[in-house]
Amino acid sequence: MTQEIEKIISLQPLYEQQGRRYTFKRFLFKKLVKEAKQNHLTGISGLRGSGKTVLLLQLLNYFSSSFYISLDTLENVDLFELARELEKRYQIKYLLLDEVHYLPNWHKYLKQIYDVLKVKVFFTSSISLDILGTRVDLSRRVNILSLPVMSFREYLAIAHNISHPLLSLDDILNNNQLQADPTIEGIFKEYLNYPLISQLADKTPSLVKNIIERMIDYDLVNVKKLSLTDKINLHQILKFLSQIEGGDISLTSLAANIGVSKYKMQNYVELLEKAFILYSVLPQGRNVLKEPKILLNLPFRLYLSEKTFSDILGALKEDFFVTIMKAVDVPVYYLKTQRGRKTPDFYLELRGQRWVVEIGGKKKGFSQFKGVKVENKRVALYPFTSKPLSLPLYLFGMLY
Repeated sequence: MTQEIEKIISLQPLYEQQGRRYTFKRFLFKKLVKEAKQNHLTGISGLRGSGKTVLLLQLLNYFSSSFYISLDTLENVDLFELARELEKRYQIKYLLLDEVHYLPNWHKYLKQIYDVLKVKVFFTSSISLDILGTRVDLSRRVNILSLPVMSFREYLAIAHNISHPLLSLDDILNNNQLQADPTIEGIFKEYLNYPLISQLADKTPSLVKNIIERMIDYDLVNVKKLSLTDKINLHQILKFLSQIEGGDISLTSLAANIGVSKYKMQNYVELLEKAFILYSVLPQGRNVLKEPKILLNLPFRLYLSEKTFSDILGALKEDFFVTIMKAVDVPVYYLKTQRGRKTPDFYLELRGQRWVVEIGGKKKGFSQFKGVKVENKRVALYPFTSKPLSLPLYLFGMLY
């Protein structure tokens, strides 16, 4: 154990130096600082490349007596004994654990640390952590925070040094006078290509493809022990979905194209959603078939599809809208035509008000809203053109 600690200690100055390179702090940083005062474990879950490691390294520089460990580089370590030794010998108060799902029995170790030691633990995972589903009950001991891809607002600040005020959903939906700023809207295409923190330093397609491969071939395999056939099927599903306009395909059709049962396909989709690669959006209404609309998290469609940006722009705009709604924890549903076809119209509720937001471009106008009676309707456009009840689509990127 002493050798293991000394090895990790020798790396701490390098980690601190790396953390100081990132001067911009994402919105979650302030929340994490406040979490330090709470008597519970704090988890950060989110897509690979979204900046979870950066946050831990920034905390390493912010808190004195803190210690960073990347758990995907250690084998057969007793985390509780390691934490106890760090607290006893080095007076460590904050333990920063990266990619905790790579450590077998991590739930047990975290419970022991919480119950016995005074060390505050922050930990990350690239897989959604179903804490309630673990054998060791951590539900009352853990607070999980989600780290989504960068918002457009964050991207403007980091990549272009442009400050834009934080907006609320109220600000966007209830203001009928919103117009687009041509300079800012001109950067929106760039943002759709590069919404990951890791892409600020590496804009090559191989980065995103490597993220997908690592999520499926390492992260999901480590959690679920997938077979080679499962891995192949998951890659095929993503490739197939990237070609489909706005997720307009049923699970039955998707299963038939991949050559698996509908039940198996449901399991695959759930796995990919837990890896933050895609989102399932259910239809609005009680008497409708609960067939999900499957949309990809940014920026995967661009890097998986063989089509041009212009060819998939319609689907990308839907990906963007749903990605942001999921990030700010707003329940969102899609609408169907009277014949049951999925549409680019989304339904949400805000403080008791019902809204339909229709996603489109310059030529987009209101449809019949598929027979759904709603009080409020907006058309979110990119590129923006001023028309009744229209608003710039990019404004939803200012919610965090």
